[in-house]
Amino acid sequence: MWFISLLKMTRVKLLGRTINLRSLIVERMNKVFRENLEFLFDRFESQDLCSIVELEKLVDILKHSHELLSKDLSIDSFSLMLNEMQENISLVSFSSRLASQSWSEMQNDFLPNFILCNTTQRFIRSSKVPLAPVQKPSVPHAKPNFYCGTQDLNFAHQSFARLHGGFFGIPHMISVVKLLGSRSLPWLI
Repeated sequence: MWFISLLKMTRVKLLGRTINLRSLIVERMNKVFRENLEFLFDRFESQDLCSIVELEKLVDILKHSHELLSKDLSIDSFSLMLNEMQENISLVSFSSRLASQSWSEMQNDFLPNFILCNTTQRFIRSSKVPLAPVQKPSVPHAKPNFYCGTQDLNFAHQSFARLHGGFFGIPHMISVVKLLGSRSLPWLI
């Protein structure tokens, strides 16, 4: 309730100057959302394909935060920001950053190193050592607010993410379909 009145202020006098506080907040929030999406994609690119569920959940958290803030601020649409960060804004572009990374992971890591476990109906990493380890960038570090907000929420989310690590199954396929959407999914298939 306290922030709503702050967010509605358009003109604030500070040291004899009039500042449009609302436009400064909107500009900053647009920048923070884009930086957060960039961080999430960089984080996914530094991990294997099994972390796609974690990426989907973190993007959902960010989308929900965007929805709550957009009630009081006129920030850019989330789909526009998501398409910009995936480099998927051209009308003729069918391969997004996420689709290219998923394709690369499938070719270089998933297909040569995973086998289907009939008991669990999941793909698990083979016990045989890969011929050449896949080179990936290091996991980027960020402030706790780029994940779930607080340190405690981040720990809870990490314990959830570990449940979906180490295998590739139905939850991962659903996450791929949701994140790629109807535009990039045919390209991947």
